[in-house]
Amino acid sequence: MVTGPDRMDAFSGTWQVQRQIRDRAAGQVISGAGSARFTPDGADRLIYDEELVLDVPGQTAITGTRRYLWHGVGQQVQVLFADGTPFHAIRLEDPFSADTHHCAPDLYEGRYDFSQWPRWDARWRVSGPRKDYLMVTTFTR
Repeated sequence: MVTGPDRMDAFSGTWQVQRQIRDRAAGQVISGAGSARFTPDGADRLIYDEELVLDVPGQTAITGTRRYLWHGVGQQVQVLFADGTPFHAIRLEDPFSADTHHCAPDLYEGRYDFSQWPRWDARWRVSGPRKDYLMVTTFTR
């Protein structure tokens, strides 16, 4: 039984992305689809590039991109923003890895589910005075 990736380079390549954002503050559900590419960048490093189209109710579809840097440290992945500042960590040995990120005044609570690898989910609950949403992203080959 596969419980998840056993090393960071298992993410290399292109993944299909499905995303749903339940924005409680705006009272709407936003759906998106696109792709994420993990490109090796030296030993134990990957560049995560995402491009997707978001369908926002009552608006023209929005194309968005984002970039993160993944650095492998043993069985852990340190996820950094594109500018190199820390975001959160993922424990590869845990099929349900969780971490938090404080972006004052809001709190980001993340949970990765690798239990159905190579299908996996990233779930972020964001709460605070500025934001109130749940974002679930599913990755498949």
